[in-house]
Amino acid sequence: IDISKLGFKKEFLSFAKNSEFIFGFLRELFLEKVDIDNVVLADTYLEFEEHLEIIKKTKQKYKELLEKDGYTDNFLIDEYGINSKLLDGIDKIEIFLDGYLSKFEIEVLDKIDKNIVVFLEVSKFNKDLVKKFLCELEDGYKYEIEYKTKTILSKQKSNPMPKASVSSFSKRFDEIGFVFAK
Repeated sequence: IDISKLGFKKEFLSFAKNSEFIFGFLRELFLEKVDIDNVVLADTYLEFEEHLEIIKKTKQKYKELLEKDGYTDNFLIDEYGINSKLLDGIDKIEIFLDGYLSKFEIEVLDKIDKNIVVFLEVSKFNKDLVKKFLCELEDGYKYEIEYKTKTILSKQKSNPMPKASVSSFSKRFDEIGFVFAK
């Protein structure tokens, strides 16, 4: 596979150093349940069609190498199941969410037959994402929500953002005096 077309050197150490870019991209596609072939079809990525083909080949070769030795990677999972025996003694699952849930995570939660409670804080930055996997919620509040029924169990006003000041200094040494003064 000619990875030099992606802007990486062909040497293995260079590839290993930059592989997180490729595997990070593949993990993102997996978590959002997007097939790399559908990315190729999107107009936005047409100019990167050759790059995407190289990434597809890299993924396939990586999968073959892992399977040969009986291994896998999380973004290569085609089928999975919920180990319900592991969850037998659990009455309730609590998730303290800082961000949002990916489509894969939502799919997993939907398959779990347990009471799941999600704790999260909604802001203008995550409001639209939260709406996609839970329900429409008001920003500026902390919520406790029953995941399966989307029932709001509690809602309380978020703590206001602390006032921050921004200062710059020509010398790092001057920062010390400022910090102690504050």
